[in-house]
Amino acid sequence: MTDEPFTETKPTQSTAAEVELLKAQGVRRTLGKDEARTQALRGVDLLLKRGKSYAITGPSGCGKSTLLYLLGLLDRPDSGSISIMGRPISDASDTERTQFRNQMLGFVFQFHFLLPEFSAQENVMLPMRRLGRLSRKEMLARSAMLMEQVGLADKMTRSTGHLSGGEQQRVAVARALANEPALVLADEPTGNLDERNSRMVFELLGSAARGTGRSVLIVTHNPELATRCDETLRMRDGLFV
Repeated sequence: MTDEPFTETKPTQSTAAEVELLKAQGVRRTLGKDEARTQALRGVDLLLKRGKSYAITGPSGCGKSTLLYLLGLLDRPDSGSISIMGRPISDASDTERTQFRNQMLGFVFQFHFLLPEFSAQENVMLPMRRLGRLSRKEMLARSAMLMEQVGLADKMTRSTGHLSGGEQQRVAVARALANEPALVLADEPTGNLDERNSRMVFELLGSAARGTGRSVLIVTHNPELATRCDETLRMRDGLFV
């Protein structure tokens, strides 16, 4: 694997759903030590295609979030392989993984992890700054466009600490889309939201996949949200069932 930036050819809308985006084979992960040692993943296989939305469901402790963090390059598997757009990334160096994560992946977490000392727009700009592809003028323009898409154009300059929970999560969605990722990963993105805001956040994530060739993978306990995805994958005891 080289240090060269990853480049991709975006498929047309008609072929997007047919293109393999992510493939995981035989992924295993053990957590904890000694008596607390637990086999969180027991040889997981997964195939995601472009332009589709997926939900992973299952009881707490079944391995959902562990798998999501492995796919998002925030952790490494004990064994098995993960590739994105045909590019193996399981054994890549930390530098390569960071570069790949910035270029190809977007994240939405349950607690959104916004920086309260920054404005909403500045939070959306952070991934663009890390990637370093755009000028400041371009970053301002793109972040403003994303804020408008999530319905917060009038609150761009407000610090995130002064936004409601639903508004903060919408900022997190905009931030996840900042670098036009091929795959958006969401870990319980509606877990702390009421029904109205949950529906709004899901619609934002769903629209991120439809017609763009981008895929969305959501870990959730929300059955309504899961059934609205293109596919629902159920986990139990570290495996899909």
